Amino acid sequence: MQSPFDPFWLFRLPLSGNVAQRFFSPAVTVNYAGDPAVEERVVTDVASYGKQIGWLNELVLDLAENKRPDPRTVSRLANTIKEIDDIKRQHGTSTLDGAIAALDKLQVEQADAYRRLLNQRLQRLAPPVA
Repeated sequence: MQSPFDPFWLFRLPLSGNVAQRFFSPAVTVNYAGDPAVEERVVTDVASYGKQIGWLNELVLDLAENKRPDPRTVSRLANTIKEIDDIKRQHGTSTLDGAIAALDKLQVEQADAYRRLLNQRLQRLAPPVA
């Protein structure tokens, strides 16, 4: 049984209770299976991994017990999938834009390195000579 007495009551600050907070700084690297930038947005903007796994667990358990899955859970999961797909599309576009901008900058600032890079990339695309 817990005691109702809290010796640290004086040191409690506003919002010091159950508050969602990101604890990793940008300097901390977490190894995700996919693109870290996409994973970061999914976890912060869409749903945590815990929530996603919880919804999947509910669905699998219902199906294993031959029950009809809760439509709210199915809807949450479907919305999450759509939002994740949207983030992936947005990130793919921004990656291409970033690559083009970087190549343009390289062409202006280091023309020789730019030409070498293009030649290397074109050689990789050329079919091997038999």
